[in-house]
Amino acid sequence: MNVRRVEKTVLSVEQSEGIGAYARRSIGRKELRNLDPFLMLDEFRMSKPAGFPDHPHRGFETVTYVLEGITAHEDFCGHTGRLKPGDLQSKVYTRTPTLYLDFRVQAGAVHIQPVPSGPDEEQQMVEPHHTVVFGDGDCVKFQNKGSEVSHFVLIAGEPINEPVVQHGPFVMTTEEEIREAIRDYQNGKNGFERAVNWRSKIRDSV
Repeated sequence: MNVRRVEKTVLSVEQSEGIGAYARRSIGRKELRNLDPFLMLDEFRMSKPAGFPDHPHRGFETVTYVLEGITAHEDFCGHTGRLKPGDLQSKVYTRTPTLYLDFRVQAGAVHIQPVPSGPDEEQQMVEPHHTVVFGDGDCVKFQNKGSEVSHFVLIAGEPINEPVVQHGPFVMTTEEEIREAIRDYQNGKNGFERAVNWRSKIRDSV
């Protein structure tokens, strides 16, 4: 058993996002620009009527997991939904194997979670709102040495190993592909046909 060692911890600093929403971003900051295959990792908090303006996507997959409350989603293809605690929404099928696990570890409990891929085991305390990056190995070990339940999410994925070029909501592998994505969106073609003059009903209801 090779327990993965902590390589880095990144504080998720809260910032304003969208309209009236707040996000603690870890992956996507200068301290952790990307963590292949993940481009961004945000912890959101918001209350009605906060949200995010209508916007396009291309070249990446969005995953939303709700810890508390209810959130609504809509896209220009007519898909709508309401997500409740424990619901996970993936906009498209992922290109690479990924793992999303939600843990609540009781005080004094120890858990070892296989994460197939190692260095020696080490211990490191993790404060709230931090993202931990693990090194090589085949499992991770958690121990709650506190007096209250520890709640955290474990996310893992197989690296894609491709170049990453980001421009707003477009993520491609070359600058030319970015320019093409912008042109397609502006001209309403190659997947953006139904985005022309589209306005979400959610936006009008708040």
